Amino acid sequence: MPYGMALIDDAGSCWCEMAKRKARQRPPVVHSSLYLPEPVYEVLRRIAFEERLKIHDLAIEGLDAVLRRRGYPSVENLKGGKKA
Repeated sequence: MPYGMALIDDAGSCWCEMAKRKARQRPPVVHSSLYLPEPVYEVLRRIAFEERLKIHDLAIEGLDAVLRRRGYPSVENLKGGKKA
């Protein structure tokens, strides 16, 4: 296939256009890394395994507690654009 040629599926939809639509539907996120002491990481990994969660879920739970303790809206409210 020549460079730059769009892929068309059986229904006649352009894959590149479908990818653009999907990308627009994703909520904006910022990637951030955490540097954790290994024992902390291991405990979080164990908790995540036992509760069938991801470490990310536990981190968001902790960030939610930090925000609320300081009088800010919850993570869920901030994601939804709510300020209170």
